[in-house]
Amino acid sequence: MANAQEDKQQVGLTQAGEEAIQILMSDGRFASQTDAYRFAISYAIAASLDPADAPPGGYTTKFSALGTLESGSSIRDLIEIHGIGDTSRPFATAEKLAELGVREIARRLEGNESLADILSEASTTANDDASRWPERDRASVPDSGHPDLSPDVVWPAATGQATSPDLGAMPGS
Repeated sequence: MANAQEDKQQVGLTQAGEEAIQILMSDGRFASQTDAYRFAISYAIAASLDPADAPPGGYTTKFSALGTLESGSSIRDLIEIHGIGDTSRPFATAEKLAELGVREIARRLEGNESLADILSEASTTANDDASRWPERDRASVPDSGHPDLSPDVVWPAATGQATSPDLGAMPGS
């Protein structure tokens, strides 16, 4: 886990990202900009967007990384578990993912796609990625202790039902 002094303490968006988040906020899609920002991070991860493609600078502070954006460690853990971007600086990575996510979601919403369609496609991408986990070197995937994040859980895109060698069909999947 990153030392808090080495990682960003404040996260934000560029001017283009700020304009994009306003599109996400329109029509009451999200209760708050914080929710939209978190959603954009999740979307970017599910859609396999590369944080290296985000602008290297020009971000204006919107949120305190600890407290406002994240009160526990779920975002940091997710970035570390999936090995996304600079895992030693998870909030810097999350900021870039949020930038890419809000821009992509806004672009698609302006193209008259529904949020449901966007999510469905991202879910398929995430399921395809997860279905490869059993073939990977599991020693590189830390066991979080949470059954939904275990490297043994497979989310097959064809059935939409998660399975685990230990548990069989996962509840709620």
